[in-house]
Amino acid sequence: MERPEIEQRFRVIKMVWAALAGGVAVYSIVVWLLVSGRLGASPPGGSAALDATPAIVLMAAAVSMVVAGVVLRRARSLPQGGQAAETVAAYQNHVIVSSAVQEGGGLMGLSVAFLAGQATWALGIGAVTVFALFLTRP
Repeated sequence: MERPEIEQRFRVIKMVWAALAGGVAVYSIVVWLLVSGRLGASPPGGSAALDATPAIVLMAAAVSMVVAGVVLRRARSLPQGGQAAETVAAYQNHVIVSSAVQEGGGLMGLSVAFLAGQATWALGIGAVTVFALFLTRP
């Protein structure tokens, strides 16, 4: 694998990562605007469509997914002594999967915040997810 091909793969990895992080950031703002009533809309079911206990359990699961993505990323093991193509492909898959796990946790948390009618939860889980994604950026 030539250097331009490797650089192209890394550009793709960075674009995918940026799209995942940007999606969480934008969705956080949208949920916060909707739940806080700044857009004139109210969350489904009035002030809260989700009871407190299930909301807290689901939010804990969402945060756990974000943390799991960080742990997955830190615990990577790439092929040693192999071809550059194999190593770059393994790294690309690893970054995309671990970042997608983090994004999934963030989006789950944002959905819970929306259903629970909690604007601060939306900002919190969004900030935690984007921060975690930046900690593990390619």
